[in-house]
Amino acid sequence: MKDFILYILKSYFLTVISIILVTLIEAFVIYSFEESVKNGTPFSSPLLASIICGIAYPIYNLPIIILLYKYTFKKLEICVESICFLNITTYVEEVIKFYPSMSIYLGMIITFLLCLIYVKVKNRIMRNRGRND
Repeated sequence: MKDFILYILKSYFLTVISIILVTLIEAFVIYSFEESVKNGTPFSSPLLASIICGIAYPIYNLPIIILLYKYTFKKLEICVESICFLNITTYVEEVIKFYPSMSIYLGMIITFLLCLIYVKVKNRIMRNRGRND
């Protein structure tokens, strides 16, 4: 149980840090090339946008981290999964025009499925390496 709690806390911390950094970088790039669409809101500042996303997105990413506990992702894998979740959830809204409120759930499902595919490919590569050595 202690291992589970430590894994969740470590993963959550890594998720928060990676999402804040990526959102900050993306926001600076977007805001330097064009005016903010949401003037007069907290999202008109890259720093505030990254802090808000750093609070909201990791909460929604927590179920994925819990579901992937069995595979014990490494630090880099957790960061990549978090960034993948952030971008999928953010940009899937452009694809789904009819139900934009479903984007967070669809983002969770797509990210989880991509992680499972990653685990399958990783296991197959490791098995093939063992045979070749």
